[in-house]
Amino acid sequence: MYSNGTCEDNSAVAEGFCGWFHDSIVCWPPTPAGSKAYHACADIQDLQEPCHTGKAFRFCDDSGFWDELADYSACLPQQEKDRGAMPSIVAYLYFSLSLMSLVLLMVCMYIFIMFRSLQCPRLTVHKHLVASLLLFYISLLVYLEPYITKRKLGPDYREYPWFCKFILVLQVYSQMASTNWLFNEGFYLHSRITVQIFNSEAPVILFNIVGWVMPLGWVMVWAGMMESELAEVDCTLDCWAGWSNSPYIWLLTAPMMSAYFVNLLFLLNIVRILVSKLQANSTPEVDQVRLVFLQVF
Repeated sequence: MYSNGTCEDNSAVAEGFCGWFHDSIVCWPPTPAGSKAYHACADIQDLQEPCHTGKAFRFCDDSGFWDELADYSACLPQQEKDRGAMPSIVAYLYFSLSLMSLVLLMVCMYIFIMFRSLQCPRLTVHKHLVASLLLFYISLLVYLEPYITKRKLGPDYREYPWFCKFILVLQVYSQMASTNWLFNEGFYLHSRITVQIFNSEAPVILFNIVGWVMPLGWVMVWAGMMESELAEVDCTLDCWAGWSNSPYIWLLTAPMMSAYFVNLLFLLNIVRILVSKLQANSTPEVDQVRLVFLQVF
C-alpha cells in the first residue's frame, strides 16, 4: 500500500503505483498502475462550481508513470447544440397561449362574481378552480418571462435565489391546487349524480382542505427535500436546477396522477349511468338524444 503522504512532501509510494502529483490544478493521489484516478469537478477550487456533477481523471500507465495531461473535459462548460428554431417557436407559443388563458380566466372570474343570478353551490367550486388556475398562469408567466424576453436590463428574479425558489414553489403549488380543485369538481358532480352524498350545498370546508391545504403539505415536503439535498454545497444560485429530474418529483406527480385517475373513473361511471338511464326510457326526445350520443361515441 502507498503511504499517507501529500503532494507537498511527495512521500514515496509502493512499487506499482503512480506517486503523488500536483499539476497546478489538482493534487492526484497515488494510483495503481494501469488505472485511472478521478477527481470531482465540484472540488476544484479554480472551477468555482460546487454543484458540478462531472469528474476529471488522469491515467496511470502500466509502468507507474502519470500521463502527461489529465482529462478535464467533463469539467468544461458544455456547448449547447443548435436545435434550430423549433424550441423558440414552441416557447413563444406556450407563453402566448398561457397569456391568453390568463385573460380568459380573468373574464370568467369577473362573470362569476358580478352576475348574482349565477350564484349556486356548484359555482363556489368553479370559483376556486378558476382562482387556482389564475395563480398558476400568473406564476408561470413570471417564471417564463426572462427566458422569452431575454432582457439584459433591469433586475431578474433569477439573480435572487430565494425569490427564484419562491416563484418555482408558487408555480408547483398552484398546479397541484388546480389539479385538486378539478378533482373536487369531479367528486361533487359524481356524488350528485350517483349516491347523492351532498343534498344541495357543496362541502366548502372539506373541498378547501383538499384543494388548498393538501397541496401545500406536499409542496412543503418537496421543497424541504430539495433544499436538504443541496444543503452540503452552495447550490443556491441554481434555483434547484434540474428539479424535474430529481427523484423527489414523485412527491408532486404521484398525487396529481392519482387525482386524474380517480377523475377518469368518475367520468366513466357518470357516462355509464347516463347510458343506462337513456336505455331505460323510451320517448321521442330520449331516442333523439340516444341517437346523438351514439353518433358522438
